[in-house]
Amino acid sequence: MAAKKKVLIMGGAGMFAYDMCRIISANESFEPVPFDLPRLDITNHLAVCDCVSSLKPFGVINTVGPLVDPCEDDPEMAERINVKAVANLAAACKKVKARFVHLSSCGLFGDEKKAYRETDPVVLKTVYARTKYEGELAAQEAYDQSIIVRPGWMYGATVNHKKNFVAARVREAQKKPVMQSASDKFGSPTWTGNAAAAVMQLMLSSGLRGVFNLANTGSGSRADYVRCIVEAAGLPTKVLEVDSSAFSRKSPVPDCEILDNSKLNKVLTRPMPDWREAVRKYVGEEIKL
Repeated sequence: MAAKKKVLIMGGAGMFAYDMCRIISANESFEPVPFDLPRLDITNHLAVCDCVSSLKPFGVINTVGPLVDPCEDDPEMAERINVKAVANLAAACKKVKARFVHLSSCGLFGDEKKAYRETDPVVLKTVYARTKYEGELAAQEAYDQSIIVRPGWMYGATVNHKKNFVAARVREAQKKPVMQSASDKFGSPTWTGNAAAAVMQLMLSSGLRGVFNLANTGSGSRADYVRCIVEAAGLPTKVLEVDSSAFSRKSPVPDCEILDNSKLNKVLTRPMPDWREAVRKYVGEEIKL
């Protein structure tokens, strides 16, 4: 039996990485190899080159990314992880002709309520957004075969992952008769299970490169999102719509992070499911009430 092709996953303990490992493992020809600190410091150029050169993977998927507010607190850290490290990984992949997929962000635009396409001009309101966009450019400059994906509002993996918005809201709804959620922030909720399957297909598609929005189909406000979660969980909690000023936030995040995924859907075997359908499926299969 032929040796399995390795796919290195940077940020291997994360929420998206969890489902990416699951999707890769389901293909008998591939083996996921997750990396995280201290096993590999992706800001170290020599360490990255040595790792990728020695393993000679089929592909590398970079899921590493600090949260928005820590980037605002420490711009130098944001530059190291969101730009320098991405360039390191892309350059290392170029040397061994490995596929390179990098997760960027949906938060690259402004406040106008619309579905943003990959070609729309960016509006970089935060340090996080600026460095994530610079990371996209760095990847493409270092390796013109790079695939950049801009994920929507992601949730998924296990209920214990700290970034799992859906699991957190279910736990909150179990304790409260009324919850508040913003009616003036908009995006495209996206299940990591659907997103990981799409990334696998992108990585296996010969000749694909460039930027792709990666989101379940459709959009809603934060309040719409939370209401869908509560209803999917069969809980009686009422969701009260409020202005986002009710939630203090250090970073001036965009009002609208809706993504148009039509470019992605054209290359997938099956289009990305509607976000409400995905939430209901995830809650039904993964949340134990």
